[in-house]
Amino acid sequence: MTTVSDLRETLDAHAGDALLDPGMVAGARSRGLRLRRRRRLLGGTAAVALLVAGVLPFVPDRPPTPPVVVAPVPYRAVTELTATLVDGSDFEIMRQTSENGRETAMIRNRADVVSERPGEDGRNFGGELEIFDPGRYDPAPMLRGETVTVAGHEAYYLAASTSVGWEDPSGAWAVLTGGSRADVLEVAADVRIGEPAPARAPFRLGWVPGGLPITGLTVWSESGATVRWGDVLTLQAGSLPNPDWPAIKKGLPEEWATGAYRIWHADQPNGVFEGTDGSNSGVVAGDCLIYVTVTDRAVVPRAGLERLIRDMTVTSCEDPGTWQPLT
Repeated sequence: MTTVSDLRETLDAHAGDALLDPGMVAGARSRGLRLRRRRRLLGGTAAVALLVAGVLPFVPDRPPTPPVVVAPVPYRAVTELTATLVDGSDFEIMRQTSENGRETAMIRNRADVVSERPGEDGRNFGGELEIFDPGRYDPAPMLRGETVTVAGHEAYYLAASTSVGWEDPSGAWAVLTGGSRADVLEVAADVRIGEPAPARAPFRLGWVPGGLPITGLTVWSESGATVRWGDVLTLQAGSLPNPDWPAIKKGLPEEWATGAYRIWHADQPNGVFEGTDGSNSGVVAGDCLIYVTVTDRAVVPRAGLERLIRDMTVTSCEDPGTWQPLT
């Protein structure tokens, strides 16, 4: 092929041939796939190598999401009670107390309550009831007692202490101590643990010095109540007449009036009550006599005491039907 004519003849002779060999195309495609796969493998190998070397891939900083903390809901407040008796019971709750995690009830036979000679032989006097908030009582010793049925639910009787205990569906534990096995089971059959309800008293509190929290209370079913704010302040209400009041009043020389209330007062020491740094007051409001004891005047000064009394609402110590929640 030395002339242009020879070149044309050669091109014309191969005009029908394929431009590319199919094998060459397939081979090229296969090599391309292997190349891409190799690059992916090399990329993965590089990432593993970084982790092995202790080098972490870059991740943009993000502020941590704070955990959601839900405060547990208290089973009941100190100012709430749960113990009641069934309607028509032969027994009566004479006194109830409450503190953080625990309440008590003194249960007595109604016949003894009205009798001039209580404690008649053979009469079931009643019992002493304790109710522990959920998680505040170790039932292990009680669970070793005799299994009995009380008011349709399972309970446990301990002969050594003449007591019967059971767990309420709320998780609270009730323990009742009585005079004999038959007596304590009879009383327990009338006990009910209800929803926590505000304790009722012959007075309702308004302002409290320093927002002090109530730490304990005692309610007598027909005569009055006591409220405690730690060991700093105590308010005790009872019915008049009180045989001790005339003598006590003489030792409280300061006297003033706030609305319908008359107050007798003395700082400590005063020769009537114990203590050196507090004060003592007697408040007469209708048929109620209320003793107010302060152990530290630096915490509850005179102005705070006067406001506590002034903002308090007193009903009647003799008529429980007029009693109201403490706060």
